[in-house]
Amino acid sequence: MRSTLLLLLAGCAPFPGQTMECVKWVACSDALPGATKGSQDATFGPDGVCWQGSDRSAQECTQSCKDAVEQRGSQPGAPAECK
Repeated sequence: MRSTLLLLLAGCAPFPGQTMECVKWVACSDALPGATKGSQDATFGPDGVCWQGSDRSAQECTQSCKDAVEQRGSQPGAPAECK
């Protein structure tokens, strides 16, 4: 019974926080020529709004980060952080 309760509670836990895809996107964004360091932190950083809402919202943010890194990384002269 106790383990069942723990499993139920774990299923209700908030999203665990910033994903590796978004760690990479924040680093990539910061490395872009002319970028303002930290400009993505409010949304995609460790305490960003992406991780304050639902799991679905966090998953959508993660996909956005992945897409952004792929797009920037495919451009000629992309910083190493974007590859």
